[in-house]
Parts: sequence; C-alpha cells; structure tokens
Amino acid sequence: MATVSGAPIATVTGAAAPAPPAGEGWMTSLTKWINELEWWLPSFNEALLYIVVALLLYIFGSLMYYNNIQLRVKQTSQCYKDKNSVTNNGSYYATAVNQNNDKLYNVNYDFGAKSYTIDCACNPGDVINTFPAFDIYNLATQKVNTVDHKLCSCDKQLYTLGSDSVYYTGYPGIVRFMNTAALYSDAKEKDAKADATFFDTALNGRGIA
Repeated sequence: MATVSGAPIATVTGAAAPAPPAGEGWMTSLTKWINELEWWLPSFNEALLYIVVALLLYIFGSLMYYNNIQLRVKQTSQCYKDKNSVTNNGSYYATAVNQNNDKLYNVNYDFGAKSYTIDCACNPGDVINTFPAFDIYNLATQKVNTVDHKLCSCDKQLYTLGSDSVYYTGYPGIVRFMNTAALYSDAKEKDAKADATFFDTALNGRGIA
C-alpha cells in the first residue's frame, strides 16, 4: 500500500474490463452494413427522377413501335394507296359489263366540274342496244339519280337479262356505290342506304375511301 501525504491509497491489480451487453456484437455489424449500403440507396428525389426517365423511355419506345407499324401499312396497304390517290378535282369512272364480260357503257365522274357523263363502251356498230336502268350520283345535288335506260349502237346484240345481269368494274368506290344503289327501288332508300362514301369524302376534300 502506498501513501500520499500520509494517506493510504488502495491499489487494485488484475481487475478485468466490463463485458459489453449481450447482443451488442451483431447489432453493431448490422448497423455498419446498413451504413455501407447508404452510398447507393437513392434519395426520394433521385428515385422519382429514375421513374420519370423510365416512363419517358417507355413512351418513346411505344411511339416508335406504332410509327413503324403505320409506315408499314402505308407502304403495303392497297386501300390506303387508293384512298390517297384520289383528289377532289380528278376524273374517275366505272364500266358496266354484261354476263359475258362485254363492255356496255362507262359512267364518268368529274369532281372538278361536279358533273358526270355516260358514254357507250361497246364496239361501235349498227345494232341498237337498250341497256336497263341504273343509278348515278349527282355531284351537284349530292343525290342519287336513276337513269331509265341507255341506248348504244354496237357491233352486236349484247344480251342483258335486266339490271341483275349488269356488273361494274373500275374504281372501287364507284363500283361499291353502283352495287349498293341497285339494291333499292325507292329513291329515298337509295339516298339513305346506297354507299356514297366515295363521293361524300371526295367532295369534302377528305380523301377517298
């Protein structure tokens, strides 16, 4: 025992340091591991930015995909080409043929003049042919008109068995109109139900269907 100014001072030798509380070791390791992960965990603003960028990339990719589909349709679709090949000041026609595919007459439409003409399409000759009634679209009034008959001087008799034995070839929109108009006998029904899309869209400058 040592003394300082006569007062004895006790000394302890061989005493051990207090042990850490139970469980403190793995908690410390977990805390260090979490702290090490913080360098790559995004903040709220960073996470929001990542989401916005990903959404923009998705939208851009979708637009490119559908744009490619539309371009492919424009390049390969005959309907699309026909629709955009017609103007509201051009001339277009359909030809009537009989059951033997003999040409009878042409129905010509001039959108610029808003008029139509009906010309004989058979080989000219001295045989008078009377072709049955058919319908035309009056571009000026935008109504369906019925032509009672058409007389043509041909090189032979072109036997027709009535309106049902007359068929049409030519521009699809006109052919569609001629065929649907022939289904009805009443003038009001023809105006209401005949497929005149070809004429309506052309006259309004929206292209042709």
